[in-house]
Amino acid sequence: MSARIPRFIIRRMGLRDLPEVLEIEQLSFAQPWSHAAYLAELARPRFCHYIVCSENGQVVAQAGMQHAFEEAHITTIATHPDWRGKKLGEATLIGLLLKGLELGIERVTLEFRKSNTVAQNLYDKYGFVVVGVRRGYYQDNGEDALVAVLEGLCFPEGRERLLGLTRALEEQLDVGFRN
Repeated sequence: MSARIPRFIIRRMGLRDLPEVLEIEQLSFAQPWSHAAYLAELARPRFCHYIVCSENGQVVAQAGMQHAFEEAHITTIATHPDWRGKKLGEATLIGLLLKGLELGIERVTLEFRKSNTVAQNLYDKYGFVVVGVRRGYYQDNGEDALVAVLEGLCFPEGRERLLGLTRALEEQLDVGFRN
C-alpha cells in the first residue's frame, strides 16, 4: 500500500523553482525581488529559509524568512493571482512558522501594506500584533507599512496555537508540509 500524496506540497525552495517564483513576484509586487536577490538568499540556507507551495510540480505560492538567534523576519509571502483565495498564502505562512518552531524561534516580525486587509486578517489569526508604522515605506506609491510581531512562537502556548491552526488548515486543504 502506497502513501497518499497531498494535492499541495509545502517544501524548501530550490534553484529550479526560481523561474516560477520570479513570475509570482512580477505578478504580485510593484517592486519585485530580482533573480540575484533570490540567489543571494538561497546561498545562505543556515539563516535564510525560502519555501514554495506546489501543485503537481507547479509553484503556486512562495514565502521566505531570515533568522538570527531566536528571532525571524518574514521577508516575502506571495501567491500566484490565479491561486489566490484558496488559503495557499496561509499554508506558506504555516510552513515558515513550523520552520521557526524547528529552529527555536521565539519572535517573528514582518511588515505589510497598510491597505492590505487580507494580510492583516491572516496575521491577526496567527497572533501577530501590529506594533508600529513605517511611514512611506513602499517606494512605488509612498504607502505606509504596518510592522507586526508574533511573540512566543516556540513557547508551549505559541506552539499549541500554531499546531491547532495547522491541523485545522489540513482539514480544509489537502496540503503536506516537508522540510
